[in-house]
Amino acid sequence: MSDVELCINLVPEAGEYYRRALDVMSAYPDYAKTQFRIVVEHLTSMLAKRFRVDIGQVVLYEAINELFANQIIDHSLRSELHAIRKAGNAVVHSGPQQGTTTDSTEASGSKEPHGAGDLQSAVDARKTLVGIFESVFLLLNPGEKLPALTTVA
Repeated sequence: MSDVELCINLVPEAGEYYRRALDVMSAYPDYAKTQFRIVVEHLTSMLAKRFRVDIGQVVLYEAINELFANQIIDHSLRSELHAIRKAGNAVVHSGPQQGTTTDSTEASGSKEPHGAGDLQSAVDARKTLVGIFESVFLLLNPGEKLPALTTVA
């Protein structure tokens, strides 16, 4: 099974965003990261619906934390989801304030450089997202083995 197929199987609404990100990742890594963030939005929404967690219309940061607070996701998956959120935010919020934190509501207060335009950050975000797909698959299918994955070039 390919990573694209796994994405579509988990949350069909996210498939087109993931495909689009992969299509443009080499030429437009910033845009790819914004598309990855949209995939995470869809995954988070799907998990909330599936496990009957009312997240309403909250921002992604709060939705991820709400899934964690309700013990739907573990600390590792929460961190990975936030990493993709931050990568997408870094693109949207890049500009003259480079080197500032990407989300003022974060408790950590750490300052991270944006690095929004480099291909390696998009490649790293994709690797993280594939790990998220694997974690979500196992969460939704307890006791099943993870299918062998190939990444689409």
